[in-house]
Order: sequence, then structure tokens, then C-alpha cells
Amino acid sequence: MRKIRAYAIAAVVGVALISHAAVVMEWDFTGYNGNEATIAATTIGPYMQSGTLSRGPGLTAVAGADTYSAGGWSGDFDLQTSEYFQFTMVPNSGYMYSVTQLTYKLEIDETNNGPAQWALRSDDDGYTSDLHSWSDYGTGVFTQSVDLGSNPDFQDVTDTTTFRLYGWDMCGIGTPIARLRSDSPGIFIEGSTEAIPEPSTILCIFLGAAVFGVVRGIRKRR
Repeated sequence: MRKIRAYAIAAVVGVALISHAAVVMEWDFTGYNGNEATIAATTIGPYMQSGTLSRGPGLTAVAGADTYSAGGWSGDFDLQTSEYFQFTMVPNSGYMYSVTQLTYKLEIDETNNGPAQWALRSDDDGYTSDLHSWSDYGTGVFTQSVDLGSNPDFQDVTDTTTFRLYGWDMCGIGTPIARLRSDSPGIFIEGSTEAIPEPSTILCIFLGAAVFGVVRGIRKRR
């Protein structure tokens, strides 16, 4: 009887054994000039293919050691759909990922000012709703952590996800500049990755759960 129960438990948890909970993707800007057109992810988790950071077409590249920087923010009081930092996550074929937390470090230029209001959005709904938003009319370095573990749109994802960090409404007077910094983290995405279960594996899980249920029923009747 113990052997049957062990087989049932093994069938139920078998898929979980191939899951990797760790850093899914990270961008570290150490050594970069800040004005690169794009930057590839510097850390890529298991089963992830690639990730790319870029600017929206309404922004310009600006130099800044150990950062990824952007100028040209319009300063309008409303969000402008062409002014954002964008980063993507791409899994390997046959694998999926889940995101639990996304953290980024943003510097509002102390000399020139920069956007005071920020919103994180994704392509899941066409960038129409905020996953997270905040505002601060001061300057300096701001670290933001966004909990996505309870959002079903970012669990067991099998295709590319694109995030956009929009900025608008200036906090001062001058040439507006905002920089993503490398002060560990620059952009840091945590979660897990795993293989997409084959149909036979899914069937095995259900059969294992059924056997486990029968065994528990027999034990209770005794």
C-alpha cells in the first residue's frame, strides 16, 4: 500500500521537479555608456531565450555612465504613448515562465529634471491599463518593486511579454532626462521557468491524483 501511495505522489509532483525558481531576467548597466540604442539582458534565467531593452520612438539617447538613459520627454501633463522604456522577455520553445516580482531603479536627473509620473504597462492588454504607477516631483534615485505573483496574466506564459515604463509631467525646468541605473538591480525580474507539460504528463498527473484519492479513501475506511 505504501508503494502505491508513493507512486501516486510522484506522479502528482513530477512536473514540479523541473521548475526553476530564480532570476528570470536582469539588466545590469555597469560598463554601458547610457546612449546605446538597445541593451540585451545581462542575465537570462533557465529556459529563457532573450530579452531586449529599448526606448520609445519619442525619446532620444543620452549618455550617462552605468545607465540606460533617455531624453526628449515632452513634459505634457498626460501620458504620451511614444515616450517609454521598453523591455521584452522571450522563452525558449517548449517552455513557460511565471513572474512574481519586477524591480527597477530609476534616476530623475538632478540637474535637468525629468518625468514626475510613471506607469508600468504590458502588451497583454495593449498597454491600456497600469500594472503599477507612482509619482514624485523631486529628483534622485527611486527603486520600485511590482508584485505580479497574483496576476494570472503573468503566470505560465508561453510567448513573449513586453513591458513599457511610461513617464510624463515634468518635475522641474530644464532638459528632461531619466535614467535606468545599474545599482543592483537596474531591472530585475524574479519568478520561475519550466517545461510545458506534454499531454501524456498531464494525464499522468490526473491519474496519479486519482490513485492518491483512492488510496486515501481506503485508508480512511480502515
